Amino acid sequence: MVNCPRCGNENSNKNKFCGNCGSKLPEPKICPECGYTSFEEKFCVECGEQLLSKNICKKIKSRMKEARNLISVQYKIDEGIEIYDDVLNRVPDYLEAWDNKANTLKDLKRYDDAMQCINQALDINPYNISLISTKAYILSAMKRYDESIEYIDGFLDEYPFDDLLFEVKGNLFGNMKNYEEAVKCYDKSLEINPKNRICVSLKLRALIKLKRYDEALKCCEFFKDDEFSYYRNIIKIYRQMGEYDKALDCCEKLYKSNSNRYYVLLEKGNIYFDMKKYIAALRCYNDVLDYIPNNLNALIGKSEVLIKKENFDMARDVLSKCEPYDYLDWNKLALIYEKLNDFNKALECCDESLRINENYKALFLKAEIYFKLEDYDEALKWANKALENNSSDELTELMNKIKKTQNSN
Repeated sequence: MVNCPRCGNENSNKNKFCGNCGSKLPEPKICPECGYTSFEEKFCVECGEQLLSKNICKKIKSRMKEARNLISVQYKIDEGIEIYDDVLNRVPDYLEAWDNKANTLKDLKRYDDAMQCINQALDINPYNISLISTKAYILSAMKRYDESIEYIDGFLDEYPFDDLLFEVKGNLFGNMKNYEEAVKCYDKSLEINPKNRICVSLKLRALIKLKRYDEALKCCEFFKDDEFSYYRNIIKIYRQMGEYDKALDCCEKLYKSNSNRYYVLLEKGNIYFDMKKYIAALRCYNDVLDYIPNNLNALIGKSEVLIKKENFDMARDVLSKCEPYDYLDWNKLALIYEKLNDFNKALECCDESLRINENYKALFLKAEIYFKLEDYDEALKWANKALENNSSDELTELMNKIKKTQNSN
């Protein structure tokens, strides 16, 4: 039933006008994801999405999809943000647009703008878990780690049985590289919701970081209903352990099940490479490339084998066929060109990576390459930029080498 805003008369949901006074009745709001309709709720009771009025629902959904594509696929960040602003002009309280915009600004390291954006969203709905998570991650990205933990703890005091809050807290500890505490948080989350696959995956990753491989292997049992996910995780752990024969045995089992054979061939190539069985690795990479000629990981794997065999010209020819998709791909290419001592090409790849995302790996590689070029001022400049993003033992070691060489000259 829907009440008339003029006379208060109850009308059937099918009525467009009030049966008592003839006034136009409000239209139901629609979920842009699943189509659920309601006159009263603000959020979908089926999937949790924010409900929108019928006349703008399809338009907003289309515009949000366009923005995500511009940002994540085409890397036209400013155009994507403009679309979020357009959506918010139309629907000022549309939380998903606020959230997505805040996350995009965070990734651009425009932290003050991101914080202002997420605070505006939280003014609309202070208890939305997605918004709460985003604010915590912004604080973490700003290296205000203690504040980010305290922020989540404040909500946990009020909602001690919210599994997602514990998951977020685990991720915050992971950002701090405190994987012991991260695992404890994931365990608390899984006590509340044992079926949370994402949380199990996060716990598995933390256990691998801690080299607690036996626990990680037990964790994999959760994925036994999905053969591909199960064996993929098992293979990853065995590789980390150096148990290459066991990893290859899992590859064979996965291959026989017809589950993503190209992935299996690629993983076998990587395992053989780790074992220094370069001819066997090359055979696997070529098998992948026979079916997918532009597979970037297979091309990079093949080029690494050719470098090991000191066939540098052929390695360069293979690399010329690579079509990088994102900043991670450009980083992989930069690393290979660095191994070929083609430093100018490596720096170009780093610049492409940084154009998409100012990430630690590309900044570190630039510092390392300039050090090899004996341009110590540039090396220190990029090392300091890398330090603003992250700290690591390898970066500390590189900076010490740069300063020591500078002082000795």
